[in-house]
Amino acid sequence: MRRKGRKMGGHREPNGRLSRRTIHVREREEMTIREAQSTVIAARMRHTGLPEGACSVNDAGRPNAGTVHGVMCLQGELSRPQWDAAEWYIGKRAAWLRAIDAPGQATGSSSSGTIDEVRHAEFCAQAIRSWQAAIDCIQSTSTEVRTPLAAALDVIIVRQQQVGHMIGDLRVALNAIHRRFLG
Repeated sequence: MRRKGRKMGGHREPNGRLSRRTIHVREREEMTIREAQSTVIAARMRHTGLPEGACSVNDAGRPNAGTVHGVMCLQGELSRPQWDAAEWYIGKRAAWLRAIDAPGQATGSSSSGTIDEVRHAEFCAQAIRSWQAAIDCIQSTSTEVRTPLAAALDVIIVRQQQVGHMIGDLRVALNAIHRRFLG
């Protein structure tokens, strides 16, 4: 009875079986990993709309290609400083959510399993102050340009939805954050 399916490539023993030598097994495993990664990267490029000519396979394989603002950066819609500002905003928001004990936020603990209450209180106070400063920056810039910048940050950065008419507002908000906190 003949077996159906694809034959695996690689070195074979004289009897026709795949070689069980350690070197040949490693080669097959590395080949399988490379094939899987290239398939995932090709699927990501198709899903996000990244053209093969515009970016290399290395760009599509980066972790930032898994986020909306990362894809926008690879497509050239956001600059690197704007991407840095988006990452800073995400980090400050996550710290603020941990500080106010929002549901679904992992607070973590030290290796001994106990939490240092004084350091935790300092962290919470600092996270709330930094988040309030970021919100003040966004609100003052929003007042100057008369557009809803907080909504653009919420929809595109937090909810990870690509909404074409908010990209300009997102750029303005990220530029304001970069100028005030990172520049």
